[in-house]
Amino acid sequence: MPKKTTPPARRGPLSAHVARASNRREFFTRSTMAFGSTVALGGSAAVTAGESLLAGASTSPPSFHVGGSDTLRIGLIGCGSRGRGAAIEAIQASTVCQRGGENASRGQVKLVAMADVFANHLQTAYRTINGRHRTNVDVGNRRFVGIDGWKGVLAADVDLVILATPPAFRPLHFAAAIEAGKHVFMESPVATDMPGVRRIIAAGNVARQKGLAVAVGLQRRYEARTRDCVARIQDGAIGKLLSGYATSSGFAISETLASGTTTRQSRDSRAQPDLEDQIRNWHEFAWASGGLTDERHLHSLDAFHWVLGQTPISATRDQRDASRCAGVGASTGTERVPAVEFQYSDGFRVVCEHRNGRSTDRQHGELLIGEKGTCDLTRAMIRNPDGKVVWQSDAKEIPGKGWQQQFNELIAGMRNGQTANDLNLGVACTSTAILERMVTQSGRSMGWDQLMACDQSFAHPQCTL
Repeated sequence: MPKKTTPPARRGPLSAHVARASNRREFFTRSTMAFGSTVALGGSAAVTAGESLLAGASTSPPSFHVGGSDTLRIGLIGCGSRGRGAAIEAIQASTVCQRGGENASRGQVKLVAMADVFANHLQTAYRTINGRHRTNVDVGNRRFVGIDGWKGVLAADVDLVILATPPAFRPLHFAAAIEAGKHVFMESPVATDMPGVRRIIAAGNVARQKGLAVAVGLQRRYEARTRDCVARIQDGAIGKLLSGYATSSGFAISETLASGTTTRQSRDSRAQPDLEDQIRNWHEFAWASGGLTDERHLHSLDAFHWVLGQTPISATRDQRDASRCAGVGASTGTERVPAVEFQYSDGFRVVCEHRNGRSTDRQHGELLIGEKGTCDLTRAMIRNPDGKVVWQSDAKEIPGKGWQQQFNELIAGMRNGQTANDLNLGVACTSTAILERMVTQSGRSMGWDQLMACDQSFAHPQCTL
């Protein structure tokens, strides 16, 4: 039997510059049109109060029909590890639905188009997904490599698009997907700066008008134990909430972002890595990642929004903590970032702390303090004032269960005419993370209304996102 060959990925007109560019500047300068002219939705949308960002989630536009077919066709833009995982979860959602239960539905989910800037990312994702779910992969030659490869996915006959690129590209890709009439699942954060957030909001308004489903990767909201824990807190299990604390470690947030492009020390000694390297190592560069502390910390911010039902009204950098942070961890290559305190309208306060450095164990967690006890939200555990555990969730969840459950509910809802739109939740936690970054950088307090009016852009100087 002849050996089965894998069809080559289809290259867009810019792919040669991705593979081997003699002048890396061309990587972006020749693709400016791809960033700047596709959809002009941004700029005019504004939110005047933090709490309004949390309103209007999970709406139910008219019934969803997948082109008259029972098969839901998905396209993947961004084929890194999270993109691969999201595509697999979407495919597996059809299996869960076919078993019945609360998310019972019908029909298959098929991956039919893929795009990534880098051919090796796309090919790895294709082989991984196809190896696990061969009957649910029908990509053919709809594999697009290059900075503008995403256009090929949106031009294809797909119903739901998964956006899993670095967050700098999210506003462009989301706006274009909505313009093309696609339902969207996108990873958080949804932008890297407030101009990007405003563009996301504007496109989200169009999505509501068109009755398109929009889901943001906030998997903590889909974990059974976290849902149970939040419900108990909201029912008064620890009494009136007084304060909260969040800690995270891993990717760094730099205090010198305003004067440079990197969020932390580059993996090599080059002062200015070329643009291809910057995209490959996007966590390290402010224009690509936004210089946010850590994607997981974003989920901590979302957890507090969930519990409280509101966003903060202001944030302040702890100047005393800043002096204590100087030199901490210098011997191990780690460093504490000055803590930021968020203030809420009811007097509730949250202190967020982050530790930088490649040597740091990546940990995160949230603690809520109330008049009647405390809650370790990460472990879904409640203690009384004496420190005794009085409740702990018995949900036996494996890592990633929240991701899978989100796709189960999203796809079942789409098939049953309940196309959710939780964009406001993604906008809220992204905006709060940007507020934290700006307060950390400047050392000054900032109000929510000031944040909403901020025009600071993190766009790369060689392109217009």
